[in-house]
Amino acid sequence: MSDTIRQSICSNIITRLKAIEKSGGYSIDYLSIEEWKLTPDMPEQLPAITLRDDSCEVVTYDRDHAMWRLHLTVIITAKGDESQEDLRNYVNDIYVCVGADRTCGGYGEIIPEGDEMVLQQEDNVYGDIEIKFHVLFETRAWDLTKQ
Repeated sequence: MSDTIRQSICSNIITRLKAIEKSGGYSIDYLSIEEWKLTPDMPEQLPAITLRDDSCEVVTYDRDHAMWRLHLTVIITAKGDESQEDLRNYVNDIYVCVGADRTCGGYGEIIPEGDEMVLQQEDNVYGDIEIKFHVLFETRAWDLTKQ
């Protein structure tokens, strides 16, 4: 069976996030970039990015098509020795990277929702920085693999 549009959008974003490198003009090289990582990162794996597709809801529907809103969260976990300025630059890197293709590979339209720094230092690891987006995309009614 074909990938769902939802999976294709997530794969597109993960591919772009993996291109974040200092050599490409970004602030940092990430050591781990994964979808739905549930285990905590160890300090030697930081900084790290996790992408989560939190929920997906129908915005409009008719007998032939459905418009969906896919909620995404990009989570940055950084080392405890990063400065606030560094962390703000990392957030900007995500916006620049994700915004470079606002169509998510032609599947929909990505829209930023905002970000939140939930910083708690524990064992030389900062808490999470969450950057939220949503993607509006269309599929055939009752088939999430076809547009």
